[in-house]
Amino acid sequence: MGCSEKELLIQGWNFDSRLTERIIAAFSDKDLDFKATPEMMSLRGLVEHIVVSQNFLICGIKGSWDFANFEMQTSMQTVSDAVKTYKEVNKKLIASIEEATEERLAETHDVWKMGKEFSVATVCTQLREHEIHHRGQLYVYARLCGIVPPDLYGG
Repeated sequence: MGCSEKELLIQGWNFDSRLTERIIAAFSDKDLDFKATPEMMSLRGLVEHIVVSQNFLICGIKGSWDFANFEMQTSMQTVSDAVKTYKEVNKKLIASIEEATEERLAETHDVWKMGKEFSVATVCTQLREHEIHHRGQLYVYARLCGIVPPDLYGG
C-alpha cells in the first residue's frame, strides 16, 4: 500500500531540508553579506527568506494565510545562527504537517490572492519547490564565494 499525501509531504520536506541545511552550513560568517549582484538578496537575506516562507506555511497550515506572516523577525549574525534558525523553523514545519489532518490538507484557499484556490497540501508542495529554487541559488552563491558545495544528493 502506498503512502498517504501527508506521509509524502513529510518525507519530501525531511529529505530536502537536510540538503538545504548542508548548503547553508557550507558558508562562513564572512559570506553572510555576499550578494551575487547589488540588487539580489544577500546570503543572509536568502536564508531569512527561506525561513520566513516556511513560517508563512506553518501559519497557513494552522489556518492563517495572512501575508503578515512573512514578517517574522530573525537574528542571523553567524552561519551557526542561520543553521540553527533554519533547523528550528523546519522542525516546526514538519510538526505542523504531522499535526494536520488529511481533511485540513485537502482544504482549498486562495493563498496567493490571485483568484485561484489551492489545497493546503498543494501549497506545501509549492513552497517546497520554492525552497528548492532558493537552495539552487545557495549553490551558485557558494561557487561565487569560492566554496566547493556539498554534493547535491550524496553523503
